Amino acid sequence: MKIGEEIAQHRNENQLLDERVSELSSTKDSNTNTMKVMEDEIEQLKVDFFEAQNFILEQHKLGFVKALEQAKYFYKIPIDEGNLRRIFTMVN
Repeated sequence: MKIGEEIAQHRNENQLLDERVSELSSTKDSNTNTMKVMEDEIEQLKVDFFEAQNFILEQHKLGFVKALEQAKYFYKIPIDEGNLRRIFTMVN
């Protein structure tokens, strides 16, 4: 093989390598952007989950307070005395 042919072959190989490096760099940038979007979505899901969890807990508390109020009214149970008073004040 002549030197001129070897030089041309190396130039072609360098060009192919440069193209491949460019493709990989583009893929890396795309993956980085995708990861950033996914991280943002995960953070939003964490916030949504925390809010839903608090809402459900609050609904359970409200239902319990309602049941205590009904027991107090319908069955004349004195909530203001003893253990029931402590439970009622913890929930409220």
